[in-house]
Amino acid sequence: TYSTTWSHDASEHWHQCTQEGHTDVADKAAHVYDKEVVADEYRASEATYTEPAKYYKSCVCGKKGTETFDNGEALGAKENQVLLADGVVLGKTYDGEAYTLSDEAFTKNGDGAITLEYKGAGETEWSSAAPVNAGSYEVRVSVASTAEWKAAQATFEFTIAKKQLTISGTTVADKVYDGTVEATVTAGTLAGLVSGDETFVGVMATGTFASKDVAYGLGIEEQDVTVSYALKGALANNYLAPVGETLSATINAKQLTISGTTVADKEYDGTVEATVTAGTLAGLVS
Repeated sequence: TYSTTWSHDASEHWHQCTQEGHTDVADKAAHVYDKEVVADEYRASEATYTEPAKYYKSCVCGKKGTETFDNGEALGAKENQVLLADGVVLGKTYDGEAYTLSDEAFTKNGDGAITLEYKGAGETEWSSAAPVNAGSYEVRVSVASTAEWKAAQATFEFTIAKKQLTISGTTVADKVYDGTVEATVTAGTLAGLVSGDETFVGVMATGTFASKDVAYGLGIEEQDVTVSYALKGALANNYLAPVGETLSATINAKQLTISGTTVADKEYDGTVEATVTAGTLAGLVS
C-alpha cells in the first residue's frame, strides 16, 4: 500500500510504501514543472502598475520550479494632480530678469519629469522661454507618466508687475500771462530704473496752473502747478510713471502797448486837465 502523499528529492518524486520497514516506491519519476498553481507558496512577485502578479510553476508533487507564469492584471496607474507647493505665490515685480520657475514650485505624485511652458495673455503658442517684461502670463506644468502615476497637466496664472519709478529735481518755469493754465515743466531725474534700461526709458512732464490768471495778494505771487508724468521708450511698459506732484510758479502780468491816442485842444479853464481819447491796445490775449 502506497501513500497518497508525494515524496521527493531534488530531481525525482514517488509514492512511498506505507508498511513500516518497507522501502518500496511507486510512480517514481523526474520532476516536470508544468503545473500553474496560484497559491502563496508559489508567489514570485506581487502585481505592480506595469506587471501582473507572478507565480512559480510547480511539479505534480508540489515541488516549486524556477519558471514563472502571470496571473491576474497589472494594477492601473493612479490619477495624478499638479498643485502649487505650500507657501508659493507666483509673480514678481519687473527686475529685468526672466521669471524662470523651478520644479519645486509645484507638487505632484511620483517622480515623473516636469516640463514648464509659458505664454502671455492673448497669445496662443506656448514657449519654454520664461518671460521678462511686465504683463499677465500663464505657466503650463506637464508631468510625465510613471508606472504608478498617470500623466498630469495644469496651468497657473501669474503677473510680472510694473516697477514704480520716482523722480526728483523737476522744475516749473514762470510765464507771462497767456490766457491758459498750461505750464512749461522740465522733468527731473528718474530713479528706480533697472540697470541697462536707462537708454530705453524716458519721462515727459506736463503741468497745469491752478488758475490762468495772475495771482495777486501782497503783490504778484506764485501759485500751485499740478505736475504729471508719462513714460516713453521701448521698455516704458515695464514701469509705472512717477506719481504726480504739486510745485509752484508765477504767472506775470503781460505788458500791453497802445497806439492812436489823441488829446483834444481846449479853451482856458484854469485847470491842467486834458480831454484824452484812448487809442487801440495791442498785445491782448485773444
